[in-house]
Amino acid sequence: MENLLAGQVALVTGAGRGLGRAFAERLARLGCHIAVHGMRENGPAEYGEGTTLTDTARQISSQFGVRTIRVLGDLTVGSDVENVVQSTISELGPIDILVQNAGGDIAAAGGKPNPNSAVVMKEIDIKSVLDRNLLSTILICQQVARGMMQRRRGRIITISSTAAFKGSESSAIYSTAKAAVVEYTRCLATELRSFNIAVNSIAPGDTRTGRFLGTRQVAQERLLEDGTLDRIGLVDEVARVVEFFAGPLGDFVSGQVLRVDGGNQCWSAWAEVIRSMCATDLQTRTISPANGRTHRMLKRCLADTFSNFRAVSRPSLVLACHSVVRCTHNNRLETAEDSREACYSTRFGVTWARWFWGPCVFVWNEIWWHL
Repeated sequence: MENLLAGQVALVTGAGRGLGRAFAERLARLGCHIAVHGMRENGPAEYGEGTTLTDTARQISSQFGVRTIRVLGDLTVGSDVENVVQSTISELGPIDILVQNAGGDIAAAGGKPNPNSAVVMKEIDIKSVLDRNLLSTILICQQVARGMMQRRRGRIITISSTAAFKGSESSAIYSTAKAAVVEYTRCLATELRSFNIAVNSIAPGDTRTGRFLGTRQVAQERLLEDGTLDRIGLVDEVARVVEFFAGPLGDFVSGQVLRVDGGNQCWSAWAEVIRSMCATDLQTRTISPANGRTHRMLKRCLADTFSNFRAVSRPSLVLACHSVVRCTHNNRLETAEDSREACYSTRFGVTWARWFWGPCVFVWNEIWWHL
């Protein structure tokens, strides 16, 4: 797999330490020339993972035999973003791969916001966290995407977080910002499809970077490195996913978000897709006043179906949604009867799943394991 991406140019933001440096090293190992971005020259020294950004770039170049440069800039400032991109292009060439890693749950004055909740967090810290994570992602992706569109090729990889998928009593604004990064990634992927540019996001769970370990108490049993997935991940375990998204195996993969958390969040992506599809479908249909009541009933049925998704098998959910799709595929619910039929079929699907399909699967599993 060495030199799989030989000669390509990658810009990795927030690459002075932690996951960012691991991403840069992984791409350098594959043959990419690397622009190592950071906000401060001495950033790598903050948690004992290096000395200076210049030295980090030099070490990557020496270890992997590729060209590297260090680029400084605040990605929440448009002029800085433009300078970072133009410096990379002028010294290394057009950007083939962008890894937007810069971000973090960091207050305006540095460190974690305090307080750090949805209700009482300071306005200045709210803006800081949103800008560091969401605004920076939008600005750097915009700048890099324009050049990729002209050449009709490229890969953009944003770094979100598993915090985006779950409510939290702390780090509420960080979770909100990362959820917005996920949605922006999907919107960007949709817009760039016709330009042959794949856009995806990696959502790491807890990962043992210097910053993570240096800012909290961690139970020793979670620091195991093998024998269990119920542990804190290694930076290289996350960095490997960049190789997939940036390499030839990811040629036809776009608009996806991959959680790298050892299975800590085992929520069905398929359920999320169907939920989103049905919600979008219903919102875009023409509903007359006459069948408004049955439309509301239909939405309640779908809500019931998805709230019980873990107890409903995939074939059952397909059956439950079948008439919804059939009634709406012509861009509107034709009549009140159509809405009622979809509503009743949805309820039937859930009932059938619980009382017929579930027992059948149970009996089949028992027979299979006793053969």
